[in-house]
Amino acid sequence: MKSMHAPQDERLTKFDSHVSELLRAIHLCLGNDCVIPSMMLLYAAADGMAWLYKDHDANNNGRDFREWVDKFWLVERRSGQAGGISSGDLWSARIALLHEQTSNSGYTRSGKTLPLIYFSGKGRMDIPSGGEWNQKQPVGVRAEDMVTAFTMAVDRFREFILQSPRRERILSRCTEWFDQIRPHGYFKCN
Repeated sequence: MKSMHAPQDERLTKFDSHVSELLRAIHLCLGNDCVIPSMMLLYAAADGMAWLYKDHDANNNGRDFREWVDKFWLVERRSGQAGGISSGDLWSARIALLHEQTSNSGYTRSGKTLPLIYFSGKGRMDIPSGGEWNQKQPVGVRAEDMVTAFTMAVDRFREFILQSPRRERILSRCTEWFDQIRPHGYFKCN
């Protein structure tokens, strides 16, 4: 007979811990008016979720990111509530922030995607908005709304993990996150 309170899979515990740490860091940045670093962490966190979700062993790529975003983050878009932002726009915004630390990327400069600019809850824009917008004007997004939408996406993804035939494949990747190591030699702590 199974216990009513079976222990949670250690790999899922790692997932929960990892997500919790990322969200704490994102909220810490937002709470200290560091909007751009919070968005950089948000996009990096989405990269990690896409890495878990991918169904191949090749390197993580933009297609993986966009698939995860479409399936879990932009579900409101299907009901017309995501403000017209696409997974391609978020991919481009990710590239712009992580590689150029602006709201411009090659995709926005070519007019293929919407450039995003980020506003704090106080209404202050916290990213250089200069540059060539070419065919599409930038869209302003509230950083707090982005974090809320991402948090909901992670919750949907966690439910997917629990019910997915890919559960083992996804959870096996979680074993690579934050294993405890004992410092020695070069990594010796005082």
